[in-house]
Amino acid sequence: MRTLSIGMVLLLCISAAGWAQTSAGELFEQADELYKAEQHQEAMDVLEKAEKLVSSNAEKAELYWRLSRTTLNLADEAERNGASADQLLEEFEKGEALANRALEYDDDNHHAYYWRGSNIGRWGQTKGVLNSLMKAGPMRDDLERAVRSDSAHADSFYVLGMLYASVPKLISFGNKDYAVSYSRRALDAYRGDKTKYSYYLKLGDHLYQRDWSSRKRQKEARKMADDFSEASDPVERYKYFTAAFDTSKAQPYSRSGVKDMSDREEARAIMEWIVDELKGKATLLPSEEDNLEEAQAFLSEWG
Repeated sequence: MRTLSIGMVLLLCISAAGWAQTSAGELFEQADELYKAEQHQEAMDVLEKAEKLVSSNAEKAELYWRLSRTTLNLADEAERNGASADQLLEEFEKGEALANRALEYDDDNHHAYYWRGSNIGRWGQTKGVLNSLMKAGPMRDDLERAVRSDSAHADSFYVLGMLYASVPKLISFGNKDYAVSYSRRALDAYRGDKTKYSYYLKLGDHLYQRDWSSRKRQKEARKMADDFSEASDPVERYKYFTAAFDTSKAQPYSRSGVKDMSDREEARAIMEWIVDELKGKATLLPSEEDNLEEAQAFLSEWG
């Protein structure tokens, strides 16, 4: 069951006079907290008030990428509630346009590139397989721009991993090795205070699909070491992050590390850990409910 924290309740009960005394920056912070709590309509309400207060180009860029983010998340909620494909496509187009506006005010804003790429990708997914492939290149370009702007932007690496795992290798740029490396880099770069179960979920999926033995994992990591150390461009460098990943280090899903595991053994350990973790929580965010269902589905499919 979805619940609001006391802090969120207080935030939503602020008076109109209180809003008028609040700066755009403070409203952005409140919108970010609502985003973390997956209260997206409330975040949109806050941003609409912030829109009346922004003045500088920097503030406008900060506003519009957040509007792009919130538009996408509201569209995802609408999809869960049965919205039509046409309705979703319109929202993703709106999200892309909002990110474009952010970039008009700041052409090096990694958040704007990330959310533009995400809206483009969701549009392609909704439109169908062929359109997904057509949108894969522009989506990759935006994610790479985001990484070059901020080489520690975990979400960009996470989505790059999904992108490389989802497009075919023979007719596009698909590469499951890169998908695993980018997913590991996402977890390495993440500094949030909330466990990103979705990151682990996708890492497990990528590992299962790659299907390397323990011996091959060690061999390929040694081969990637030079590529990792010599690359200066973060987009290229982190394609080989597997070489820098410490397999002996304890992981949330394996206290003894993963040194002797195969890809599929690690994948299964990840999924079982996600299920145990989320089943043990009293309340789940909508995204966590989705993560639990997906992890259970993977385990059921894998047998």
